[in-house]
Amino acid sequence: MHAEVAPTLLTTQPGQKVSFEVIVHNDTTVISAYRVSMLGVDPSWVTTQHDALSLFPDQTRSLTVTLAIPRDYPSGRRDLAIQVTSLNDPTEFALTQLALEVEPVVDIGFELEPALASGGKRTTFSVVVSNRGNTAVEVEPTMVDDEEIATADFDPPIVALAPSEQQIIEALVTGKRPWLASPAVRVLHFGLDGLERPPEK
Repeated sequence: MHAEVAPTLLTTQPGQKVSFEVIVHNDTTVISAYRVSMLGVDPSWVTTQHDALSLFPDQTRSLTVTLAIPRDYPSGRRDLAIQVTSLNDPTEFALTQLALEVEPVVDIGFELEPALASGGKRTTFSVVVSNRGNTAVEVEPTMVDDEEIATADFDPPIVALAPSEQQIIEALVTGKRPWLASPAVRVLHFGLDGLERPPEK
């Protein structure tokens, strides 16, 4: 038998479905049935148009295969093997390759604890940052005070997060407190800068 795929390169995003064709040629002198399987991925991600292909001698047919990419599948390019096995003779099989390119998706979770705090000249907040995407990111926490009175020191000042990783950043906020009046209410704006992939090591 002879097998090939079309196209040979698939580009997609995590959480999507993508389809390709497996083309099988029966070069024997008898009617043969063939089953297509995909190596290197969870079988539950793969669905085929038919359970098997039945081919007459010297006949060529194609089978549509659909691959469901999980939401947390890592970004990057990898080669996957497609195996076509004869049901007449399981020792007879053919292998071909498919290149899968999964695009990076940046999705950052951001929470501030506590959302409301009271204190003197210094107050500590916890900034909880989680990487919900499929690619590594490097971020820098920020804080803006519209009155330009309070400032923040972050520990650590920059964090690198792998996919599914979470980290807590301590924010020490320092500001002036009135001497002979009620404590002032200030609105602070926390955020993240530099949402990008760190350099390759």
